[in-house]
Amino acid sequence: MEYVRDHASPDLVRMERLGIATCQRVSDLIRLGPIHRERTGIWCRPKKTRRRRRATFIPLATVDALELDRWAETPITFTNTRWKAPIDRFRDDRYLYSPRGVPYADTSLRARWMRWLRKTADGKELCAKWQKWLTEMVAKYDWDIDPEDAKNPTIHGLRGTGILTRYAQGYDVEQIANDVGMSRQMVEHYMRFKDQMQVAAAGRRRLQLVED
Repeated sequence: MEYVRDHASPDLVRMERLGIATCQRVSDLIRLGPIHRERTGIWCRPKKTRRRRRATFIPLATVDALELDRWAETPITFTNTRWKAPIDRFRDDRYLYSPRGVPYADTSLRARWMRWLRKTADGKELCAKWQKWLTEMVAKYDWDIDPEDAKNPTIHGLRGTGILTRYAQGYDVEQIANDVGMSRQMVEHYMRFKDQMQVAAAGRRRLQLVED
């Protein structure tokens, strides 16, 4: 999370923050805009389950709500070595849009994410860190990793990150499912690694106490 926010282009930073804050699919992230913001949260009717579900009101952390409100009034400044100067783009109907000021499609946003990962020095470094960490986790906990997650972090993985973030903040499975519009089974699927991570964290804390 921190690496992307420090090194990625500002539209991809927005994508990461929005994905973690809302726990929604990329097909829904690209449709969200200021019109969906209300009070302390944001409305979203998932495209994939549209026929079965109505819009869900997703509560947001105060810092995320304030950030979305800033986006609604602030252009994205894009830079490129081929340009003479940075370019400001602004849309009042979307949070995510391209350097051309065009709303993203799910395919074009994925393509931009993959170009950053595979064709920039920062993106390649993140992939190397990601692969090293996964290798350590598989060796230690015998994790089963989806093939598409093995080479680099994915946009879809932001859903799981958002769920684990909410869990770390003290929300239980039922509350998370209700807040982000998922079934309990789906939330538990995304949280399948949490127990091993908690055991590891507890072990580190105990070790630190012994050393102190």
